Amino acid sequence: MIFDSTYIDKKTEKELNALLGKSFGLRDRLRMGGVGSHRMVIDKASIGFTSILSKATGIVYGSMELRPTGILLHFNVKNTNYSWAVPFYRLTVYQSDYFSIHANGEFISFRKDKNFIRNKAFLNKMVERRNTLVQSASMYTSA
Repeated sequence: MIFDSTYIDKKTEKELNALLGKSFGLRDRLRMGGVGSHRMVIDKASIGFTSILSKATGIVYGSMELRPTGILLHFNVKNTNYSWAVPFYRLTVYQSDYFSIHANGEFISFRKDKNFIRNKAFLNKMVERRNTLVQSASMYTSA
């Protein structure tokens, strides 16, 4: 689900909370050591994102926010904020020359530079949380 998050109305917020869960409270954020990534350079994107990203005149940065059952990927193009909601059960992560987030036939690839290295701990936390939730969900469905 890609949406304009410059101004979020109550309907969009309800859909987002139903899909990914409410954002973590202050106590949980401190206990987890943070739930957001530093910004990373978006290098490539699928066709679904090119109509948005083609409006940009310079480098586009993205950041991720961890939610209880997924991630929110935020990026800004010409004073408009966009967010991509990805539940963990649809999330696939690839690491090669780029770091890529894939879901629902769409993807965003980030450049592996100094910003990527700063985010290594967050990305490990995200993948670990995803694996734990997907594995526990598969235990309940396979019985």
